[in-house]
This record gives sequence, structure tokens and C-alpha cells, in this order.
Amino acid sequence: MTNHIVIDVPSSSIACCHCAVVETLPQPIPEHALQAWINSFEEIHAACVKPDTLPPLLLPRALPMGFNPVTAPRGLEDWLRKGDRGISSETIVSHLTGLVLLAPADWSHPKSPDDLNRCENLLHSVPTLRPRMSDMANVSLPWARIVAEWDGLVAQMQLELRQALRQCPKTAERLATLADEGLWRVFDIVPDN
Repeated sequence: MTNHIVIDVPSSSIACCHCAVVETLPQPIPEHALQAWINSFEEIHAACVKPDTLPPLLLPRALPMGFNPVTAPRGLEDWLRKGDRGISSETIVSHLTGLVLLAPADWSHPKSPDDLNRCENLLHSVPTLRPRMSDMANVSLPWARIVAEWDGLVAQMQLELRQALRQCPKTAERLATLADEGLWRVFDIVPDN
């Protein structure tokens, strides 16, 4: 196999890393037909030349084990393959859908406006997750506090972005305050839901 041809078994696709062509293999496919398909794809793309630059995330990512496109929420497959993902947005998907994108020990809340924006983009891409965001309060105390103020945080971030304040200082400050687990543990306070 040429070193710029990639086969992604979970998504049943084959891709050329040079020209970014991705083909999804029909399922089920007999072994001899699969090998013929791969050979044909390699032959067609053997002469592909890698361009100087490729846009990031040009090739789709593999789907996680257990992903079922029939039962998955609308928009989730596209977000998994092409969305701007971070630990906090992957935590939302892991907790609300049961897909294992991260081990629970690695789950985290949004720690910056960029994280918050990735989470909001997820909710825009997969709108059926938005009504269930209150369930994120069960993940951790920071999540509980952040979810309780979600709409206000997002509105503040969007206002700061419109004002060309790329760092979103007020949003960052509020996230830091809400995420301070130590504050809540010292006083043994459980945030209101």
C-alpha cells in the first residue's frame, strides 16, 4: 500500500492524504471485492502529489466504537468527523450520549472562552443535546455552576467577540470563578440546580 493511502476500518472508508479524496466502502463487502477496491483506489491515487499545504481536518476522523448512525442524534456524525473538538465538548458527548470519547477520569469542563465556544458549536451542530445540558451538572461541581449560567456565559462571549475582544476577558474571568472547585469544597457547598 502507498504510504499516503489510509484505510479507516471503523468508518469503512479509504482516503488519499495527498488529494483528500475519501470514499466510503459499501457494507457488507466480500473480502475479494474489498481488496479489488483498495487496489483500484491505490492505482488511481498512486501519482497524487502532496500539496504544499492542506487545510486542517481535511480528512474525516474515525468514528468511535459503538457509534450507530441510525440511533445517533442528528448532526453528531458530522461533528465527530469534522467538528472543532476539545476535551470539554467531548465530555458533553461522552456524558450525554454514552459514546466513549474520553475516559471519565479525563472529563473536564470548559476552562476558557475557546473551550466554551467549542461546546456551543457542538450544541449548534447537534441541537438535540442542548435541552439535556442540565444533565452535565451531574459530572462535577464546575460543570454544575457553568451549566447554571450557560446562556449568560455564551451571550457574554458572543458580545466580546463582536467587540473584537478575541480573549473574551469577562467570559474568561467568570469561567475561572465558576470552575474553582476548591472554593466550593472548602465550604462544602453544593450548587443549586
